[in-house]
Amino acid sequence: MNTSRASASDRPAYEIAVAGKHLRPGIKGRLIRAVRAALQRERCCKAVVSLAVVDDATIAELHSRYLGLAGPTDVMSFDLRDAPTGPGGRRGGEVDGEVVVSVETARREARRRRIPVEQELLRYAVHGTLHLLGHRDDRPDRAAAMHRIEDEVLREWERPRDEGAKRRRALRPASGPRIAAERSRGGARAK
Repeated sequence: MNTSRASASDRPAYEIAVAGKHLRPGIKGRLIRAVRAALQRERCCKAVVSLAVVDDATIAELHSRYLGLAGPTDVMSFDLRDAPTGPGGRRGGEVDGEVVVSVETARREARRRRIPVEQELLRYAVHGTLHLLGHRDDRPDRAAAMHRIEDEVLREWERPRDEGAKRRRALRPASGPRIAAERSRGGARAK
């Protein structure tokens, strides 16, 4: 299980944990950062969020037990606060909850949409976090608003990483990879 804590006096206090045996290496950290981005976007001041990545059978059982609906779903959120009232952690409040996502549903949906599975899992993590923050998607207008926020969170969260990669590529000498390739063959000649 990966855990992230941020509790400096000038930053919100977030404890985010990810668990799941269905994950590729490296995805846990990206899921934590996506959840954190959603919390920050909504100015949540304090949050404890656990994210469980499960299979369809597990989420279908939860779906049936807690919502009375048969079959798997993509994501479920559980507010664990003692007295949940109102809009959760929206705009500066606090969150204590669990988000459960189905990796098998993500694989099917990613294949259908022709996107990486990781991208779909990140969307589910943000979507579930937004539910903990008080957002609802029970009407078409609310669902559309929630999807716009998901897109915004994922776009803003990816931007610094993409810009950093561009800067690193721009700073790398053009002959760098060629020199490394020559070294691996026994010489250190730059061409």
